Amino acid sequence: MIMITGQIGKISGVRLEAESLLGQLRELLGRSGENHLPTLLLAFAVLHSISAGST
Repeated sequence: MIMITGQIGKISGVRLEAESLLGQLRELLGRSGENHLPTLLLAFAVLHSISAGST
């Protein structure tokens, strides 16, 4: 979770001010128009493939 929290802003392309995971997620959703969608989709696809491969 710590790794994910530190990368949310980089994955989304949005500079986030919140420090907690929930704060960052709220801020990310509130600023959804600023997200770089292709980068976000790629990041989620990679996370999904990593989690699927670890089971």
